[in-house]
Amino acid sequence: MVLFEIMGGGGLLRNHTGKWLSGFMFKEVGGSSFGAQAKALHVGLRLAWDHGYRKLVCNSHNKELVRTLSASGSVQDQVHDGTVREIREAVNGDWRVDLSWCRREGLVAADWLAQTGAMLLGSIFRLLEFPPPELEVLLLRDSLWVG
Repeated sequence: MVLFEIMGGGGLLRNHTGKWLSGFMFKEVGGSSFGAQAKALHVGLRLAWDHGYRKLVCNSHNKELVRTLSASGSVQDQVHDGTVREIREAVNGDWRVDLSWCRREGLVAADWLAQTGAMLLGSIFRLLEFPPPELEVLLLRDSLWVG
């Protein structure tokens, strides 16, 4: 019997005061933490573009991802090369995107979305127009930390 690890991902869009704008969560079978976080960043960029936001600050607690995206050249791990390339293309589009590393304590709402995404039943992606009630306190905590 072959067992696959379930990976969760998630992210959210907030305005400059920390107010929720939109969010998402997903699950994948297999993969890695780097891959799930790269996919979450890519999905978040597409979501921001689709909502018409053209000035972004993207925070990630994955130093490897931030370092990889900040460097030029190809990714050593070929599995994620395509995703990294797509993120770089999106970032270099007709908008301003600043990517920065943030301590995990400043991104507890996104972590909650990722953990909850891993437990989704029946679906592999969920777009959230409104924050789940469980996120209210975490969003306030994040806005005080990040904002």
